[in-house]
Amino acid sequence: MKSRVRTCLISLCLLIILPGCWDRVEINDVALVAGTAIDKQGGEYEVTIQIPLPGQMGGSSGGGGGGTAGSGMWYAESSRAPTIREANEQHQKRVSRELNFSHRRIFIIGEEVAKEGVAPIMDVTVRVPQNRLSSLIAVTKGKAQEVLGADAPIENLPSEMIRELTQNSMVHPPIIKNFVRILLREGIDPIIPYLSVVQTAPGAEGKTQTTIQLEGMAVFNGDQMTGVLKGEQANALMMVMDEAPNPSVKVKPPRGEGEIVIQLQEIKVKLLPQKKGPHYHMNIRLQARGRITENESNFVISNHREMEQLFNQTIQKNIEKSIDVLQHEYHSDPIGMGQLIRHRYKEDWESLKTDWKEHYARVKTNVDVQITIENTGSITSKPFGYKEGELIR
Repeated sequence: MKSRVRTCLISLCLLIILPGCWDRVEINDVALVAGTAIDKQGGEYEVTIQIPLPGQMGGSSGGGGGGTAGSGMWYAESSRAPTIREANEQHQKRVSRELNFSHRRIFIIGEEVAKEGVAPIMDVTVRVPQNRLSSLIAVTKGKAQEVLGADAPIENLPSEMIRELTQNSMVHPPIIKNFVRILLREGIDPIIPYLSVVQTAPGAEGKTQTTIQLEGMAVFNGDQMTGVLKGEQANALMMVMDEAPNPSVKVKPPRGEGEIVIQLQEIKVKLLPQKKGPHYHMNIRLQARGRITENESNFVISNHREMEQLFNQTIQKNIEKSIDVLQHEYHSDPIGMGQLIRHRYKEDWESLKTDWKEHYARVKTNVDVQITIENTGSITSKPFGYKEGELIR
């Protein structure tokens, strides 16, 4: 009995002297960083962070605002330093709350920095446990700071709009973790979205705002950005990589004037490397189903086979042109031809990898595209706006 009383007394004393949640940080003392922009100025890194202001988001202030605490829905802080770590330390000296990067949604890099090389940036990013490696990553045209500070009126935060655009640009959204993983692999290069700031059309009051657009895909040679693919070339590359979310392709009709657009679904891609003597070939086979979503021509689509051949030729040409630019102008291998050759011809890779980009430029591609048109629309195969005598079959 006495031992029980003694045990209870000791337990009560311990409850009194032991603190609860000794390392807690109140939410009012934390500043959650939503986005980071990396630029360079005068040889130093210029790091900009964006912090949401929850107290302002429920108000009626329109658009982004930012720049000074309390004047908009977000606050931006920018610092320059020889390293990114030092820049973040300077941020903390000017922010009254503890900076927390574990909820960061977007990480954007200015074009100038990306061309110099992103290895130092990725090194400091992945070493700090608090950094969120699932943050989306993109390159910006011009300064990343300007993109992070756009009005972006459709969202509360510019970083949120950047996140949505980046996430919808690829089937598998580009996150820091995957970007670094590709950088560390042999025979493959990264590719991530390329964003820019544009002016919106004037509204009723004649005022314009800045918004953000997806302009193309930034391609890398190692950790250095070497170019941007846009339009049909970017679309074709995404299809080969099986990263295009329901892409559309437009062609001129076999006869007549105007354009016809098909939307592709269920894309299946097969890449097979082949060695012929001392030379390497890459066989690319792309199959997809499609439906005509627009016929802005005077051509009546009555022969599916004829249209399928036209789309096959157009997509094949776009793919070949895209790969040619990658091989001979940008020296970038985002498709991972080197990785495929490495897996199939392991005994050859040791001699190829030291100067792989020279071998890569000589790889011949054989592209085979097979598109099946499922339907030409739910109303009629004839285009609207033309009289019978104006239609071409």
